[in-house]
Amino acid sequence: AEIASGFNRQTTLSPLHGAVMVSAIVTGGGHLVEPTIVDRIRNEKGETLYTCRPAILHRALSRDAAAVMKKLMAETIESGTGRKIFRGHDTHPILSRLNLGGKTGSINSRTHEGRRFDWFVGFAEEHTGSEQIVVSIVVAHEKFIGLRSLQYGRMAIEHYFQKFFSKKTYAGTCPDHNEKG
Repeated sequence: AEIASGFNRQTTLSPLHGAVMVSAIVTGGGHLVEPTIVDRIRNEKGETLYTCRPAILHRALSRDAAAVMKKLMAETIESGTGRKIFRGHDTHPILSRLNLGGKTGSINSRTHEGRRFDWFVGFAEEHTGSEQIVVSIVVAHEKFIGLRSLQYGRMAIEHYFQKFFSKKTYAGTCPDHNEKG
């Protein structure tokens, strides 16, 4: 089970690598997407000086395999280990507008007694648009387990799409001033 998860004591896989793997599933074509740090740079006037255009890397899995993995990851949210944290997503004002999926796991440390790690890699994408996000989170717990990676994943997805949807809503006319905004 540890080897199948990818996050274990014998292989080395970073959260960034987990996100890159999920990107191959979310894009639909099975191609890895090169990770980037800077999305865009704007000057003091708000004008865009630079916009990142991530490169599509080699194909990691077939389209059919990517589609199956995406369905399996959606099941994690619907009826698997993510169901409790994502409960009510189908009626939530933000999450109900998204396709969601993920994979969870946990590891007990052999070298740091009492330390436990849990992780979540997942995605969210608009039902009727092209906006997508991939998240990858690892949390190290001490004696007591606090917030889990899945909870942080939900918060990150909600925050990202709340900002995205609010920008999309106000991209037209500004209701208070009746001017373009």
